[in-house]
Amino acid sequence: MSEHVKWGGLGSGGIARRRTIPEGIAAAPNARLAAVFDVDAGVNRAVAAQFGAAAALSVQETACYESARTGRAVDV
Repeated sequence: MSEHVKWGGLGSGGIARRRTIPEGIAAAPNARLAAVFDVDAGVNRAVAAQFGAAAALSVQETACYESARTGRAVDV
C-alpha cells in the first residue's frame, strides 16, 4: 500500500513557495500537500492552485483539513 504523508503549509508564500514546497514536499514520492495558509489571501489562493492543494482560510483549517475531509482525527 502506498500511503502519502499529508502536509499543510503555513506561510505559503516566499521561501515555502520557491523552495520548501517544490523541492521538499512536491518532490517527495510519499508526500502530498493537502492545504496551505498565508495571511495574504491572494498569495494563498495562487500557491494552492499552483500545487493542487486546498486554500485554507485559517491556521486551524489548515491543520484540520484532512480530518474534515475524511472524518479521521488529526491532532492540532
